Amino acid sequence: MLYAQADAISVNADNNRRLFFYAILATAGLGAFLYGVRADMLTANSALWLSFSRLLGVALAIHKVAKFSGVENLYLDTRAFAEALRVQYFWELSGIEEPVDSHYLVHCRTQLDWIRMALRNIWLMHEATENHLVATRDMRETLNYWVSDQADWYRSRAEKQAKRQLPHSRVRLSRIIVVG
Repeated sequence: MLYAQADAISVNADNNRRLFFYAILATAGLGAFLYGVRADMLTANSALWLSFSRLLGVALAIHKVAKFSGVENLYLDTRAFAEALRVQYFWELSGIEEPVDSHYLVHCRTQLDWIRMALRNIWLMHEATENHLVATRDMRETLNYWVSDQADWYRSRAEKQAKRQLPHSRVRLSRIIVVG
């Protein structure tokens, strides 16, 4: 399934993005720690005087490398492409015989044209095969594997968000309506 391959590429890009983030965070944190140690304990040690500025420079260099490599854009683009393929699969599963690319982010034509063209090419290659549609067009399967999955995801996000909010402004989770 193409979605699984695109999702794996997206997960790999996300791991690379996180690696850069944690490297920047660790380097800047170590620099701040050494700056504090130098200021409070080891004022005579001259090697620690420049540790903060050097490590901050290293963190900025890592940021430049990450920005130059385009790791953030790669993650966002591959995630968008994987999700579009997922939507196409579930449209076919539920019997919708229409390509996703004609409905996918139509207001962002210039930035996401490559995703739209890739979706269109996949749709056209898929249409050329005799058995392009899933054998069973069961709405129950679509509800089980897509709608309930999305509902669970949004429910867990709402719970996490409610935990982060102040107690007086919490949203009542019992009011969230889930299709099921």
